[in-house]
Amino acid sequence: MCDTRRVIEPLVKPRPVPSAQADQPPFAYLWQDVLEELRFSGTWRSDQVGAGLLVGHHYRDPETNESYVEIDGFIAGAHFPDASSFSRHLRQEWRAAGAAVRGQFGDAELVGWYMAGPRPMNAGQAEFVLHNTFFSHPWQVGLWVEPDDTAHTLTATGGQFVRRPAGLITAP
Repeated sequence: MCDTRRVIEPLVKPRPVPSAQADQPPFAYLWQDVLEELRFSGTWRSDQVGAGLLVGHHYRDPETNESYVEIDGFIAGAHFPDASSFSRHLRQEWRAAGAAVRGQFGDAELVGWYMAGPRPMNAGQAEFVLHNTFFSHPWQVGLWVEPDDTAHTLTATGGQFVRRPAGLITAP
């Protein structure tokens, strides 16, 4: 799935124009329809969160030289009581997840994970362990989707998460 023995240099590409401007550049940009599907999945069960893998590409901004990702789609995991249960699921299904990414998205990369819930959530230690265990590249992100809020992206820096709003891309 993700060969950690070699470093893949990101393509240089200007950042997309999001539907709303933020104070800081987002760590990730995603299509509005992808966000709507993730939000729907997250609210489907009132007692659990929807979680899965984010698929897309990572790039380097030519102006700032910072990495960012574009999220083109997702591989749905399932619904789980919490992030620890999702981590256990990934440990068992990691190879199958890699095959799904290659089979359904071709040359796309695994750019991170998402959690979508029916009520407000807070990222804690379990989410941090999930991120550092499976998504250790500095450009990989977590996407936090709440039912009535904008989506936020998380990156792990210095033993904690840094949170920024996701950049939404809408089709013309």
